[in-house]
Amino acid sequence: MKHASLIACVLVAGVMQAANAQTAGDAPAKAYEIRVAGEIAPAHVRNVEYPYLAASRSQSGACDLSVKIDDLGNIAAVSVDTCSNELFRAEAEKMARSTSSTEVAAVHPLRIEWDIE
Repeated sequence: MKHASLIACVLVAGVMQAANAQTAGDAPAKAYEIRVAGEIAPAHVRNVEYPYLAASRSQSGACDLSVKIDDLGNIAAVSVDTCSNELFRAEAEKMARSTSSTEVAAVHPLRIEWDIE
């Protein structure tokens, strides 16, 4: 694969190292981090946000996905395997819906973790 790393990797998905999760009412924003880890690193991960309801409840979570990555390092297809709870499953499924369905032979595990500080 041209742009995908074949070694284990960790990257931050589409947000700054510590972004802000807005909470309901006048409560201050809370910092959170999204980490993506897998045996192959996609060139980028889009549409992965900290779920609003989880942020308002100060919840962290994780999802395990199966992804297909094309020769350019783009995520071609995603399926959601397991998630820590339904708030995070909904977020992972949103990402799965936003990917194309290009045929790619290899399927790789990918883990997304949302940590609130």
